[in-house]
Amino acid sequence: MLLLALVLFSNIFNKTLRLLFIEIKNNGSFIVRYSCYTNEPTKIKTNTKYYKMKKILIAGLLFFSMGLISCANSTESKNENKNESTEQGTIEGKPVQLTYNSFIENVWDFNKNPNEFVFKGSKPAIIDFYADWCGPCKRIAPILEKIAADNKDDLIVYKVNVDEQKELSKVFNIRNIPVVVFIPLKGEPMQQIGALSEQEYNDLVKEKLLNTETK
Repeated sequence: MLLLALVLFSNIFNKTLRLLFIEIKNNGSFIVRYSCYTNEPTKIKTNTKYYKMKKILIAGLLFFSMGLISCANSTESKNENKNESTEQGTIEGKPVQLTYNSFIENVWDFNKNPNEFVFKGSKPAIIDFYADWCGPCKRIAPILEKIAADNKDDLIVYKVNVDEQKELSKVFNIRNIPVVVFIPLKGEPMQQIGALSEQEYNDLVKEKLLNTETK
């Protein structure tokens, strides 16, 4: 036996709510009940009608409708979580994952300026080109996370998965990883190929991005 409840109508002015209850029985019959709830909870009007129909047809229609709703909610939820994680990473000083669209919006619109690097950020940036299978990439990831946290007011750290964002890898001519790109507010980006130590990365940040002397 399957019982499904659907909201048919809701009026915000008189607070009338109609609910549809569909009960499918094992013998192939189903019962449709609908209830009207007014702004006074005690006033409930209920009607029951009985219909005979093949269970497979009704069940198919119901599951198809439920599937459409589920897919729409899932897509919306993913988009909201994606935006939330990007904003949270920026605020809390954590590396931010870049996609094609976010790169165009926040770093460089190479479609509009294909022959000149025009940085769109408001503070210096680091881009970590990595892959999940790359051992050296995993070793430097905590270092870059620490740099992002220690310098959250002065720079932002981005991450680009080369397997998922192949077009962004082509823009920077990435052939070997890890590659860490240092982007100052003014001037051209500088690429560092291969894994370095924490001290070496900190020295590059001070020299290339923060314009301070290294020890």
